Order: sequence, then structure tokens, then C-alpha cells
Amino acid sequence: MSVSKATAGALCFSTTTLLISLYSIYIIYSDVHGIWMQLDEQMVEIKVKTDDIWTQMLGLGAATASTRQRRQGKDQYGAYEAQGVNAGPVCGE
Repeated sequence: MSVSKATAGALCFSTTTLLISLYSIYIIYSDVHGIWMQLDEQMVEIKVKTDDIWTQMLGLGAATASTRQRRQGKDQYGAYEAQGVNAGPVCGE
């Protein structure tokens, strides 16, 4: 086999490999772009649903000052206070 035939064979092989690689990159990019578009659509759907739910909650009177009760400290919970326990002496002191 002559050097020119080996060079031509290597050139054809590398050209074919390059074209296959470029095509593979295009296919991968198309798949990623399609998935990205699906995620964008789903995010818009979720935003619309959550906005509708929030509007319905406000219509029911949720999150308004008249329906919220503030905690008034210990009076609200039956006058219970936190009971602490004093720690004993540390060993060695």
C-alpha cells in the first residue's frame, strides 16, 4: 500500500467521522431543545394553576387580616409556659 493511498484512506475516514460527529451533535441539541421547550410549557401550566388556586383561596377569605388570629402568647394555649430544667454541676468541677 502506498503512502498516498493510506493518506487518502485516512482523510476519507476522518471526514466521515467528522460528519457523523456533527450530525450527532445536531441530534443531541434538538433533543435537549425539545425537552427544554416541554419544561417551559409545563412551568407555564403550573404557574396558571397556582395563580388560579391562589385567587380561589383569596375568594374564600384565606390570608386576610379578618380570618387570621394572632398568637397572644401563653393565653391562647391555656397558660402553659415552657418549663426548663436546671442542669446539674458538670463533672470535675
